[in-house]
Amino acid sequence: MRKMIYFFMATLVLCAGTANARSNHHVNSRLQPTHVNNIKVNLNTANVKQLSSLKGIGVKKAEAIIAYRKQKGNFKSLNDLQGVKGIGAQFIQRLLKNNPGKIINKSS
Repeated sequence: MRKMIYFFMATLVLCAGTANARSNHHVNSRLQPTHVNNIKVNLNTANVKQLSSLKGIGVKKAEAIIAYRKQKGNFKSLNDLQGVKGIGAQFIQRLLKNNPGKIINKSS
């Protein structure tokens, strides 16, 4: 009788563990994004949040880009970013490498 109780308890534990693993998988799959982030950021119209979504640009750098854009006008090319304090050719290369296809500079 005792062996039967142990067997029953072990079966319950195994079934509960399997059910828990299945439910966790279901929850985890709902939390994962179902699409790739293909949002493009236009340097001439983007706000701080949009600019800082790019890898390599934080809030301060985004604010500097916007201030420069307001003062000097729209960027005609990505190289125009070099006019922003703290941005040079290497920074632009890294920015393009880390954000392939995400940066555009169309005039509004």
